[in-house]
Amino acid sequence: MKNFKYPLILGLALATLALPSFAQDSFNSINLAGTVVADNKTGLSYSARGCITEISQVAFKSGKATKDQVLIKLDDRAITLAVKSAMARVGDLEAAVDEREFSIASAKAEIVRVEEELDFVGREFERTHVLFQRGLVNETTVEAAERRKMDATFAVDRAKEALERAVSSKSRAYIALEIGS
Repeated sequence: MKNFKYPLILGLALATLALPSFAQDSFNSINLAGTVVADNKTGLSYSARGCITEISQVAFKSGKATKDQVLIKLDDRAITLAVKSAMARVGDLEAAVDEREFSIASAKAEIVRVEEELDFVGREFERTHVLFQRGLVNETTVEAAERRKMDATFAVDRAKEALERAVSSKSRAYIALEIGS
């Protein structure tokens, strides 16, 4: 068993000494002095489109550009107009949301008003019905009071529907504002 270890240790030692000679590069380094000339040139492209209004004369004359140097200026009137239009659109959308909030407040006030009217007409109907039972008013008068009560009930229902439409309209206006902002 001891004899088996010696050839293994000897092989590892030889491999360790021989590996650096196999790992050497086959390239020889040469030190030269001189000027490097580019084999090709690269063009510039810009992410924004538009008409060029000004070119950097320094870069144009020297053929060189530096970091953060402005090379060209574009006509920004179209972009400025687009920004102003977008801001106006956002203003319109905000106004639409405000208008829908006012519609909701108006619908709530209308509900209060027609519910009060329904309460008044309901009491009037009850009085008229009592008078009818006592024989003091005719059936036509009771039917007219009942008709006013039904109309007031329908007015309350229409006012509640108007409130639901106003709330839904405000939700749509707010979504449009979120998308448009």
